[in-house]
Parts: sequence; structure tokens; C-alpha cells
Amino acid sequence: MFPDQNGAMVLRGNMLLAMGKLDLASFCVEVAAKLQSLSGPEEDNSPSISSSMKMSASSPQQQAIVHSFLEQYDYALAIMERECSYHPTATNYRMLGTLRIKAKRFDEARDAFEKCIQVCSNSSTNQSIDLHGAYLDLSKCLIQLKRYAQAVEQLTILLKIQQPNQSAEAYLHRGIAKMRMFAKSSAHELAKLSSNRRPLLDINKALVIEPKSAEAYLARAAW
Repeated sequence: MFPDQNGAMVLRGNMLLAMGKLDLASFCVEVAAKLQSLSGPEEDNSPSISSSMKMSASSPQQQAIVHSFLEQYDYALAIMERECSYHPTATNYRMLGTLRIKAKRFDEARDAFEKCIQVCSNSSTNQSIDLHGAYLDLSKCLIQLKRYAQAVEQLTILLKIQQPNQSAEAYLHRGIAKMRMFAKSSAHELAKLSSNRRPLLDINKALVIEPKSAEAYLARAAW
């Protein structure tokens, strides 16, 4: 009902955060921060929206996202590192890793995603959203660090635990990791690869699952 109100956007961000949709939650909080910066003191005061939804009373996660949006990465990471020390949950570790990626601190991000996976693995509750997301994010870090074989290994684990509903994104990134790993191989060497090591097989599987994936078509064309 209030698409241009700061509080409504923060509420949506809270709901998405609880669902584990970190990218969408981040987007909502970033929009809320922008709305607040544009609004005057007399604006955004709808009686239908609780003052607890205002950015000034945001959670540590929201504060970290806003600082990240403003490219104040040291502040953002300090907030989430402190939050992880108080509440070492899978969601917090995953968000810490995501913020470290934005700050291009890939090795530190890798450590956060590994801790997220460990927390999920030791949990008695179902945390499949964070677990699957952490494996995917970890593989992206490993690709950035040029540890392609490790990325392929982590994505293979993810595809096994996703069965029978494997994701196109996991296949796509495994294909990309293989492409980077064999980028300097000759045509003769590539011809000798077993079928399960060939990048194109994974990219084609991604397209079977998600036929409209522009990224998969670009990856296939690049190979």
C-alpha cells in the first residue's frame, strides 16, 4: 500500500531476510536507505507504519547493508563480524560472506561461507536455503580466487545434496569453473576429457532446467 515509503520497504526487507533471500533483502534495505536520504523530516511519517520500521531503528543486518550500499565496507563488516560473534547463525555468516564479496575480500568471504556450511551441517533444524546458498557463494569466491578445481568440487557437493531438484545456477557455475580450469588446454587435450569433466555438459544441463538463462547462453557461446 505504501511502495514509496521507507518503512514499508524495510518491512519487506525484514520478511525477505527471514526467508533467507539475502540479495532481495539487501535490495529492499538499499532502496529504503535511498528513500530516507531523499525524504525530509516531515515525510515518511504515515501513521500506518510503525516507527520501529524506520531505518534509524534498523537491525544490525540492515545497518550493515546500508553501510555496504554507501561503500563504507569497513563499517559494514565490523557490524556483521560483531553480530556473528554474538549470534553465530548460518544466516549471519552468509550475510557476512556476501558483504565481504562486495568489498572484494574473497578469501575472507570464503571463510565466512565455510562457517555457514559448518553451522548448517551441525544444526538439528532444516537450513537448506542457507546451506545451498553458502555452497553456491563459496564456489563463486573460489572462482574469483582462481581455485577452479575446488569450486568444481564444492558445486558437485551442492548438486548432490540438491537432488532431485538441482539448480540451473549450480550447473552453470560448475561449467564456468571448468571453462576457466581448462582455458589454456589445447583442442587435443580437451578432446581427451571425459564427458563429466566437459564444461559444455554442465552449461547445457543448466539450459535444460532454465531455458531462458541469458548467462548460460553467453557462457556456451564463450566456450
